This record gives sequence, structure tokens and C-alpha cells, in this order.
Amino acid sequence: MIQIRYTLLLLIILLRFAAEDVTVAGTLSDNSALVGSITGQVTDAITHSPVPAASVTISGTSQGAVTDSSGRFAIENVSPGHYTLVINSIAFYPRNFSDIVVNPGKTTAVYATLQYRPFEMDGTLVKGSYFTDTDLHQTSRMELSSGEISRSPGSAGDISRIIKIHPGVAKVDDQVNSLIVRGGSSVENGFYVDNIEVPNISHFPENLSGGGGWGLLNPDFIENISFSAGGFSAGYGGKLSSITEINLKEGNSEKFETAVDANFGGVALTAEGPIKPGRGSMLFSYRRSFLEFLTDMVDFDFIPRFEDYLGKVVYDISSRNRLSFLVIAGQDDIDFSKDRSIAQGWSKYGRDKSKQFTAGVNWKYLYGSKGYSNTSLAFLQSECSNAFFWISNDAWNRLIDTRRRSLRLRHVSVFRISESGHLKFGIDGQFVRDRFDINVGTCINPLGGTFPGGKINREINSASSGLFAEYTARPIRNLHTTLGLRYDYHDLTGHGQVSPRFSFAYDIAPGTSLNGAAGIYYQTIPMGIIAQDESAVHLKDPTAYHYILGLNRLMAQSVKLTLEAYLKNYNFFPLDTRQPKLFVIDGLVHWGYLGYYRALVDAGKSRAYGIELTLQKRPTSGLYGIACGAWSKSKYLGLDGIWRDRLVDNRITLGLEGGILFNNGWRIGLQWIFAGGAPYTPLDLELSKSRNIDIFDMTRINAERYPDYHILSLRFERQFTFRKSSLSLYLELFNLYNRDNVYRYYWNETERKQDTFNQYGFVPLLGLKLEL
Repeated sequence: MIQIRYTLLLLIILLRFAAEDVTVAGTLSDNSALVGSITGQVTDAITHSPVPAASVTISGTSQGAVTDSSGRFAIENVSPGHYTLVINSIAFYPRNFSDIVVNPGKTTAVYATLQYRPFEMDGTLVKGSYFTDTDLHQTSRMELSSGEISRSPGSAGDISRIIKIHPGVAKVDDQVNSLIVRGGSSVENGFYVDNIEVPNISHFPENLSGGGGWGLLNPDFIENISFSAGGFSAGYGGKLSSITEINLKEGNSEKFETAVDANFGGVALTAEGPIKPGRGSMLFSYRRSFLEFLTDMVDFDFIPRFEDYLGKVVYDISSRNRLSFLVIAGQDDIDFSKDRSIAQGWSKYGRDKSKQFTAGVNWKYLYGSKGYSNTSLAFLQSECSNAFFWISNDAWNRLIDTRRRSLRLRHVSVFRISESGHLKFGIDGQFVRDRFDINVGTCINPLGGTFPGGKINREINSASSGLFAEYTARPIRNLHTTLGLRYDYHDLTGHGQVSPRFSFAYDIAPGTSLNGAAGIYYQTIPMGIIAQDESAVHLKDPTAYHYILGLNRLMAQSVKLTLEAYLKNYNFFPLDTRQPKLFVIDGLVHWGYLGYYRALVDAGKSRAYGIELTLQKRPTSGLYGIACGAWSKSKYLGLDGIWRDRLVDNRITLGLEGGILFNNGWRIGLQWIFAGGAPYTPLDLELSKSRNIDIFDMTRINAERYPDYHILSLRFERQFTFRKSSLSLYLELFNLYNRDNVYRYYWNETERKQDTFNQYGFVPLLGLKLEL
């Protein structure tokens, strides 16, 4: 609490200082020193080639510029504020870019892409739009800009939590940021950062999945995010549910800038600047958490600590060749102390530690105006260890150490073949070395049986590779099609898989298109399962079949309506013959880890289907927002021949996020999320009482549902501008009305009764950001 008092005092002092400084400086329009600039580059969205002679103007003003032969532009002496850029070029659809923030003494970089327009000039987006032609012609895709990322309430900049507003993402757990997409599991999602696949972008990573406790990437360095909830490109393999593409910003290539962002959760230090005038730039970020100081305030049941590093260097070798270097590193530590575990009535206490490191290089080459290639090579390493002990006698319960090292290669080339067609092809591959050292003691498992314990000490080397190609064209005037094909091979299993994929969009009317997609997707069984049972390599690869049909309607230049229906069928998932009623892959939701299996078969089936509605408004006149809703079902077939609801089956989800950007520096945002109660298996109270531990009622698998989930989060931000710097004060209020959303029911071993473990309650986050 002392730390909080000092932070509050510092904020009050800075607020008063800021108010006085603004008064002395006078209004922005009266002081020519209080100006910034907008620079950037305009390129072709398909070929990435520069767009020369494009008109770039600031909406509502007479200020503007024309791009040079390299597509670059600069607009000087821009008063601080929020702006919209209007970009026009005779050979491209006009485009509006909103949410451009200009600060005094600062240069705001904008990298804009335009969609090529065939000569018939009858395209959907002839008038300037805040959405691209691709936005209207792709299925199950959500784009988020840097401004939308930074303002999202209730997420504190965690990318995965921001994505959870998507109607196809289940809302089952505040404790982790794992994405559960259209009835899938958290192991089925892929993440790519600047063309490099990063298996996990979270601190406190969940075992074998892409999720964890908190985001690993500094949101201030994110240029944009593209999230695909299904029917995604043949360029991506090895995942069954979703792909998230994350593009990082480039550093300021003209001058050095620094920033400090401090709040109750931690501090972030960032720096960026040129490495050689006109040739390259760098940016660097360091973050350190102070969540341990919030433990008592928000009633955490554990003590989390983390720190991370993010660096990017860009260098132009020539006008056609660019190299970029990327480093992502993080380490974290969670202490489940004995005293807190006893207070909660748990049976175990212990500690989790993990480290992650990614270093990669990208080489981008432009083939003139016809296309480009992007080749990346990366080294990745991750280490996880945890040690847990029984409270009753301090004997060890489990000791786990896992380590993964991998080398990844990815190449993508894109060529425009005709005015309305382009070809995309490439290769990817990886070599992986996994090490598992697992010791599990004898215990009673949640099914009521006695687990004898055991040891796993294995090193597994594996390699995989993929080839892909897809062609996008307009075979007739209003029809857009993409036909893709992918081949993957994994040497450990010996499986080679062919994945055909197809999507289309038919322009019913200007601004309205009927879209659809279908495809086959494969994913290798997680190595953590194969490590337990060598025979698992002979099981078939889990497979998903995606079928999607939707309607996109441009309601206004800044408003888009999307209606989609989907069906996703799963086959060949691993099931345990000793636990015939359970769906193995959902162990992550049951217990936070996959569990231990010895008798697997590939007979698992699952089915998910639903309908989703999304209304999105880009920021104009200070207003922005997204409203969405979904109805869905997700079921699995057990070895006993019975279909049951999966643990991620919310049935109904609703989401509302939006806000207002005021000209006086105020920003106010709101997020409200509702989800129907997820299924759960109730405890067998008699057995739990007699053994004084969690024992599930195996006659009622997923037969009950938790109460409905809903939270309201708000964000208030006030920005003060000075001559060559700016200060932002912000307050984020998570779960404003302190809703007791149930995480799970468990057996309290201290009080010898069933108890409730709730998700996060009301959490205030007060902070400041100083940019110099």
C-alpha cells in the first residue's frame, strides 16, 4: 500500500504540473512551436511496391503532400490532435486512414497500403472508405490498428485479451489469455510476428498452448493485428482454429525518442531512433512488472513477476532490399505460497518459472512493381519448470522441467499476374528439439482413481516442412476467388498431408458482398502427449474441416456489418481408453495442463457450429466502436458413444467496445462482455468429503453450467501536450461492478467443503505515460 500511496502522490504532482505548463504555453494554435509532422510511405497492398504521385491530405484541412517515386511523403507543421488521412491515386481505390495521432515535436509515421483498382473503375470502394477491398472480401477476419489496441479497456495492452472481443472467441477464463476459437482449444492457434512464427506470445505460458497469463509483446510497438478465426490462407499450416498476424512498428528514422509508461502493474521503458540517416531505424522496449504490490489490493491467489525485452532493427540495403532483425525475450515467475494455498483450502503449493527467447532476421526483396518476397530465419528457445508440494507433509507432488529449441525458416513470394489476379507461394520448415524431465508422485486423480506416479525423461528431435501456393483472381466481373493448396510433412510421425482451401466473394451490390470459405486443416499431436506414450506417433493427425458463409455490408464509409455462419468438424483427436468419457485436449481447460495418458486412440470427434454478427465503426468525429454477438454450440463424441458439450461451449456471447476521442485530450473507452455459463462436471461431494480432495462425478460429465459471465470495464485517459513532449494519465477499471464470475468449484481441504474460486474481481489500474 505504501507503493500505491507514493504513486498516487506522484500522479497528483504531475497532473498539477501539466495543467500549469499548458496554461503557460497557451493554446496550440497560438504557438507555432507546438507542432508535429506526419511522414510515411504508400505502397501497393499486393505487391508492396511504392505508389508514386498519390495525394495524401489531412481531412478537414488544407494540409497535404504528394508521394515521391519511392512512395514516401511528409506533412510538416501539423497541430497536435487526432486526424484522418485521405489518400487517392488514379490506379487504386481511395482510402481513409483514421486514428492518426500527432504530438508536438514528434513525427508520426504512417505506412499505408492501397488496393489496386482494375480499369473498369466499377469497384466496391470507389469512394474513400475506412475499410479495404480485402476487408469486404475475406471471411472471419478482424483487423485492429495500433490506436484500437492502445485504447482497448480491460486488456492493459494484452493482445490476446483484446482479440477476445471477437464473437467467435469463447469467454471462459479471466485467469489466462488463451484463445478458444469457434469450439477449438488453446493449442490450435498460430501466432506470427513479422513473418516469424512465435508459438507463445504470453508470459506464464500454459503447457503446450499459445496462451498464458499476460501478453509478452509491448502494445506500443504493434502497428496492426490481423486475426483470422477460420478459413485462413494455405500459407499457414499446423493449426486447426485461428491465425494471428502481428506487424511491429518501425522505429523513428529521423530522430531519437524515448517514453516511460508506469502504472500499478509495472513500468515500461522504450527508445527508438535512426541508425543511419535515411537507411534504417531501431526500437527497443523493456518492461518489468510490479504485480506483487497489487497482490493484497486485488486479492490475487498467487504472486506473479515478469519482465520482457523487445527489439527491432530495420536497415535498407538498397531501394529493393531490406533487412530487419527481431528479438523477443521474457521471463516470469509465479509463487503459489504455502500460506495463501492453505488460506484457499488447496492441497498443494509451489512455484512456476519460465523463459522465452526469439531471435530472427527478415529479408524483404521487391521485384519491381510485380511483387515481392519475404524470407525469415529464426531461433527460438523456451524453458518451463515447476515444483509443487503437498501441504499435508511437504512431500513433492510433481517436478517438471521442459525445454524446447527450434530453428524456423519461412519464405513467401507474391506476384501480380494480371490486373485482377495474383499468385502467392512459399515454403516453411522447422527443426525442433524437445526435452522433457517430468516426475509425478502418487496421488488421487480428479476421477477418483489412484495415479501411481511416474517419470518421463525423454529428448525428442523432429523436423517438419510445408509447401503452399494460392491464386487469387476475378474469373467474372463481380466474383473474387482464391484457390489454395498446401502440403505438410512431419518426419516423427511420417505423415504427409495435402490441404486444399478455397474462398470466394461475390459483389451483390456496391458495398455488399456474399463471402464463403472451405478448407482442410491438420495439426500434429502435441509433443507433451507423444513424450508420455511413444506409440502416439502412430496416431492420425487431428483434422478440422472448415465451412463458412457470410455477408459483408458497408453501411457507411466508416461502418461495416458482418454476418457469418460456420461449421467446423473435427476428426482423429486422441482419446484415452481408460477415461472414455473425457475429451483429452480439453484437459487444459479442466486443470490447466493436458494431464497424463498411456492408452490413446485416434477416435475423437468434435463439432462446432454457430452464427455471428459484428458491427464495426472506425474512428471518425471522435467516435469508434464494435458491437458483436454470437450463438454457437460445441460438442464432442466420447468413446462411450455419447455426444457431450465441450467445456468451451458458451452458447451465447455478446460484446460491446467503443469510445470517444475528445479534441481537448480526453479519451474515454468502454467494454462490456457477456457469455453464457460454460459447462462443467460437478464434484462427487461424498467421495470428495471422504478423501478430502477434488473428485468429479463421472456420471455427470459436463452436465452442469456455471452462472452467466459478464463484466464492464472502463478506461479514462487525459493527454497533455508540451513543446516537445506529451504526458498521458490513464485509469483503467476492470470489472467495474465487481461481478463474482465463477472460475470453478473446488473442494476446500481446509474447511472440508465445496468452495468457489472466482475469476478476477474489480481491478483498478492507474498510470502515466511520458513521451520525450
